[in-house]
Parts: sequence; structure tokens; C-alpha cells
Amino acid sequence: SRCLALRMARYLKRFASFDNFVLVVVPSIGCATLLEAYQRSEIKDAHRGRLCQYSLANKLLTASHVRRLERDGFLVLENEQSALGEDELTSAQKDVVSIMREGRFSRNSNDNAVRQDLVCWIRETDGTPDAAADAPERSAGALGDGLLHCARLVRGVAVALESHGYSRASELRVPRQLQLAWYPGDGNSNYVRHLDACLDAFWEIGLLAWLRVSDYRERSVTAILYLNHAQWGSSGSGSGGELRIFLPKGEGEDERHIDVLPRGGTLVLFDSRAVEHQVMPTRDDRFALTCWIVGDAGLSDKK
Repeated sequence: SRCLALRMARYLKRFASFDNFVLVVVPSIGCATLLEAYQRSEIKDAHRGRLCQYSLANKLLTASHVRRLERDGFLVLENEQSALGEDELTSAQKDVVSIMREGRFSRNSNDNAVRQDLVCWIRETDGTPDAAADAPERSAGALGDGLLHCARLVRGVAVALESHGYSRASELRVPRQLQLAWYPGDGNSNYVRHLDACLDAFWEIGLLAWLRVSDYRERSVTAILYLNHAQWGSSGSGSGGELRIFLPKGEGEDERHIDVLPRGGTLVLFDSRAVEHQVMPTRDDRFALTCWIVGDAGLSDKK
């Protein structure tokens, strides 16, 4: 019986040690996971809007344009109002081809049933000494002048909005990282209907998921610049790939939408928190440069 008691004592001691181990380690792992989720951000080094001043963006966006964006929730500048001239578009397209040859495009992290595009994340500092020493973009090829102009143009939108008193968002900040998306022209590549900002509360999606979508929660204005050929959709069968924007539905009204052809040089702005949209299946390779401007909800955007 004495031996049995000793064995029981040793067992209980080991159990207590293991229990203490669990009590210490499991919460630590949980805290580390939550901290990692909180710090997983591409906007922590975002610039204040005024630091993205670009004169051509200021010339492009007028007070009238900003009032339309406030009223409708979206703005499309195309055709004679196109953001890019013929030479600028051609130069940007050559730069996109160079990035393709470098093999920088990869499948996005979303479910393939949601979107089928390939993406490349670019910064103005790619391939330059200004890139962070340990950042992947340090070893990437420098952006060509055409694509660099496009990056500065979409990032400069924030300054133009603020200068004209945009009221749907305030304290605008501009991420340094932009998304260059390529939808292969296979007739199937698309992106299902969605909202760019995440408006879910943490009790709806869980604390971990809520922390991981912190960047999405701060999105205010989406700026998309298309880099396709300027005559997109002019063929008899059409090229597809339209950006479908769903319009607010009044009481008793049927749902309505507009389709925007992704012609090269077309600039689309919309309220990331309010405008649902989707990319229709494309039959030609389709390229879009996107900047998600972040900020606080403005007076007209608060419930």
C-alpha cells in the first residue's frame, strides 16, 4: 500500500505539472495568435493623404466629380474623361507585360469559387533603395515609368478628394501597396458579388477573424484604374469582364445595376462600405490596378 501511495503521489505531481503547463502555454499561444492577427496589416505604413499629392490627380478630379461620388456612391471617368492618354496607357501596358515575364503574378488567397484572378502587389519603391531591406519588393524589378505614373495617379486620388471636401469619409490614408489584378481571358474568370469593406461585428465572425480583417474594416474609397486596350468591348461578340455596380434599391423597387466596360484609362471610384459590385466573366485578358483608400466614416456615411 505504501508503494501504491508513492506511485499515486508521483502521478498527481506529474498531472499538476502538466496542468500548470497547459494553463501557461495555451493562453500564451492564444494571445500570440490574436497579436499576429492584429498585426497582420498592409496599411500600418499608410501615408496621410496629403503625402500622396500628385498634380495630375488633382487636375483629373473636379469638385463636380466629388459631389457626384458623394451623391451616387460611385464615379466613372471614361472616354473623353479618361485618366490616361494613349501614350501613357501604352507605356503602362508594356510595364505590365514586364511584370508578367518576371513571374510576379500569383493566385490570390480567396476561394477559387469566389474569384479566379491572379494578383501582383506593387509599391512605388519596388526595386529601389527606398524599399525596406527585408521586403520582397527590394529584390523585385523597379516599376517602369508608365506603371509608376498609374500608381501615383490612383494614390493621389485621396488628396483630390480631401481638397474638394469629400464628406463620405475623413482622415484619409493611402496604403503604399497596390493590387495589380489579371483576369485570364478564358471566358470564366470573374469575381462574385461582394463589398470591399468588412462591416461585420466581431461577435458575428469571431474575434480572430475580426482582427484579421482589420484592413478591410478601414476601407473607405476604392480606386480602380483599368490598363486594358482602349477599345475593349468593340468587337461584335464583346469581351465581357464588365464591372457590375449594384445601385441602391428603394422601397418597392426592383434591383438595378450598371455595367462599366474596363476600357484602358477608365478610372472608377466608389464607396467601399456601400457599393456592392462584381466582375463579370472575361473573354480577354483583363488588368486592373486598385488602391483601397482607408479612413474614418464621414458624416454622410454614419448610420
